[in-house]
Order: sequence, then structure tokens, then C-alpha cells
Amino acid sequence: MTIGLKKKHFLQPDWPSGVHHDRIAEIVPYVSNKDVLDVGAANGYQRKDWVHAQLAKHARRIVGIDIDAAAVAGARALGYDVRLVDAQSVDVGETFDVVFAGELIEHLSDFSGFLAAARRHLRADGLLVLTTPNAFSISNFVYRIGGKAKVHHEHTCWFCEDTLATLLHRSGFEVTETKYLRHQTPGRLRSFAARTVRGLLPDRVAWRTLLMTARVSRP
Repeated sequence: MTIGLKKKHFLQPDWPSGVHHDRIAEIVPYVSNKDVLDVGAANGYQRKDWVHAQLAKHARRIVGIDIDAAAVAGARALGYDVRLVDAQSVDVGETFDVVFAGELIEHLSDFSGFLAAARRHLRADGLLVLTTPNAFSISNFVYRIGGKAKVHHEHTCWFCEDTLATLLHRSGFEVTETKYLRHQTPGRLRSFAARTVRGLLPDRVAWRTLLMTARVSRP
């Protein structure tokens, strides 16, 4: 079944190309000079700020996987090692220093399958790096004022730092870091209002992207 795209929320800004650069800058230290498996890698391959391409500049080696056949073909045509594989059951037959899944877990229906696959692909001291929308970001409550939450048509859930940590723990991981990624809001007036409001709030409410890292739990 094909699900149609939902209309953009009337309060949602038009995000220009380059909007991912703030998030990319936060991810780069985790992947620099590492062997990386990038899960959901083909998304945005047409953009100048395609996350996978930017991370490839810093990783020692990077392999991408994605379930979107057309996007995988597009990424491969650009010369990237991106493979058509389901993140919930993947086995590429090798292990990596880092498994990165950016804005992916909220799209899945089989969290256990995905995290079991991530464990299979991590080396003994490997690191899982996840980013996902922050359920309790103030922007979500602002959008809700408009009558509907701003939810991507492919999302299945929301996570906060507690629910994601619980899921990771149940899946055999130990959380090593939790933080919230900052971003620039487009538009002078909107940016001023956002800075003013966010300056009064703790990061766990002010910012809309949650980053969490974890290692496989050891006995």
C-alpha cells in the first residue's frame, strides 16, 4: 500500500538546502577515521547536504544500506557503496567500528530486529550512534497548537531519552551518551523568536533532535 504525503504543517518553515550541516558536524567526531555502517544512507542523495556523502569525507570506510531501491540506485550511480537491504534483518557479512542510524528508528516497525542487526555488525568495542526526533521538543507542542502534530507520514513512533534508553537496554546495549542537537532556524524573525524561547528552556525541551550512543553490554 502506498501512503500519500501529508500536507506541510502551516507553522512548519521551508528548510533550505544545507539544513543538515549542523547535524552532520555533530556526527562527524563519531565516524572520523572509523569503519562505518550507515543505515538509511540513501535518503537525500540528491541534496548538496546529503548526510552519507558528507560523512564519507571523514570515515576511513563507509558502507550504506537502504530499503529504497530508486534511492540506492541513485547513490550507487554517484559512486557510493550503498546496498539495497532492510535494516531490520540486514547482514552484510562484516563488522564495523560504528553503526550510524540517523533519523531512522522512528520509521521502523521491528525495533528488536534492527537492534539485533546493529549488534551483529559492531566490533567488540564498536559504537551505535542514533539520532531521532525528540518527542518533547517545544516545536512539537507549537505544531500541536495548529490542530495536528507535525508527523512524517512514515513515522511509527516518538522517542524521548527515557524510552530510547529502555529500548536499548532491553536489546543488550549500554547507553554511553545522550545529548540534543542544535540547529539554525530559517528566517530572521522566526530565528529571533526561536532563540529567545529556547534560551529559557533546558536542552531536552529546546531542541528537536535527540542523539544517543550505546555499546553492546558485556557480562
